[in-house]
Amino acid sequence: MTRLLSVDRLTKRFGSTTAIEGIDFSIEPGQALGLLGPNGAGKTTTMRILQGALRPTDGTVSLAGYRPLSVPDVNRHVGFAFEASGLPTSQTVRSHLTAYRLANGLSRGEIGDLIDQFELSHLLKRRIKRLSTGERKRVSLATAMACHPRLLVLDEPTNGLDVEGAHWLRQILLHHVANGGALLVSSHILSEVEQIVDSVVIIKRTQLFLGSLNELRIHGGPTLEDAYLSSVSTTVSSRSFVA
Repeated sequence: MTRLLSVDRLTKRFGSTTAIEGIDFSIEPGQALGLLGPNGAGKTTTMRILQGALRPTDGTVSLAGYRPLSVPDVNRHVGFAFEASGLPTSQTVRSHLTAYRLANGLSRGEIGDLIDQFELSHLLKRRIKRLSTGERKRVSLATAMACHPRLLVLDEPTNGLDVEGAHWLRQILLHHVANGGALLVSSHILSEVEQIVDSVVIIKRTQLFLGSLNELRIHGGPTLEDAYLSSVSTTVSSRSFVA
């Protein structure tokens, strides 16, 4: 099966400081993987390398068989949503979506469906910088999914959403994976991760664990929280349990 994302021995140093070292994981169609770790563990650095915003010191990243900045029609292969970053804050939601439609060859109908799906109609005339955190999250996720990419890479996707909004988003992501899409989600909300992903990679500068949720519980405890805390407080085998 074709891997939509492959990360091999990924290392990033900033001068004498090593942010991440030797990170290895991959994602195939139909898989949802959680990227977990405490603050300062290197999650943001890893995600920025995947996006192409940072270059690794060592190791490689492959998105649909290409390096991050070399993917043709990148928005049709992978959608990124990083804490609403990259949105043109001075534009209205309508002007942003129109520009995105024209840049990516989308039809008015496709954008209309997106507006309905993400409940953006009441936000269209508002400037993005005036939106709440949750509203920006909806616009960011809508943009990431507009071109129907096979892989979604999301940072803290439920941050700023209320209970209903988080449930709504969870259903969208589960539907995406059930239909052959793939998902990488970085989050500190373990209860949300548990309801979305089927496997996790835990990092704390180096890689501590890669495997299914059940395998993690076997290693660390009956609940995801117990297993996670056990993993980040001790060095767990980094052997991959994912075929």
